[in-house]
Amino acid sequence: MVGVASPALCRRFSANVRLRTRTIRALEPLTASALSHTSAALCYGFNGPLQAVRDTTQQIFYSFGVRATLLLLVVGALASIGNSAWVAGRRYREISSSAELRSTDFLRLFACVAIDLVGLASFGVGEYDDIFWAPISAYMLRFLFRSDVVAAIGFTKELLPLTDILPVASLSWLLETAFPESSVARALGLSGKRGSYVSRDDEGQW
Repeated sequence: MVGVASPALCRRFSANVRLRTRTIRALEPLTASALSHTSAALCYGFNGPLQAVRDTTQQIFYSFGVRATLLLLVVGALASIGNSAWVAGRRYREISSSAELRSTDFLRLFACVAIDLVGLASFGVGEYDDIFWAPISAYMLRFLFRSDVVAAIGFTKELLPLTDILPVASLSWLLETAFPESSVARALGLSGKRGSYVSRDDEGQW
């Protein structure tokens, strides 16, 4: 049989429940305050070093010495580029003053335009035929310019998506013809071995 609790036991249980409830309510503000301070401390622990780095970086960047140094570097780079362009232009004028285009140069230009047009056709048709056209175009570029770099660029251009629109062959012809002494032409291997501009005195030596 289940015993019936005495009234005294019930009163004692109720008093314990009320005491625990008052204790919990009294501790709620302290708990909330402790959590707030802990969260603030954690946030400051993470954000403090980051803010210090930001402040230090801004102070360094906005300092007069750093800005003056950056300005001098930019001015020096622009002056170097301008000087290189001036020297290249003077060499080009000296070369082109006694030079002329030959019929074979226009034939090579026609071949370059044809290569670019065939490569451009796959831009609208699809990229699958580039697998077959890429080695063919690379071989033709190698034959026209005697440059492994240009051939590799043409091969990569045909294989990559959305790059068929780039006229690699025509640009290579322009660099070799008009700017054979430029740094870009030398980097691409367009050193004038089959250069378009030749002297009238050496016209029959190509």
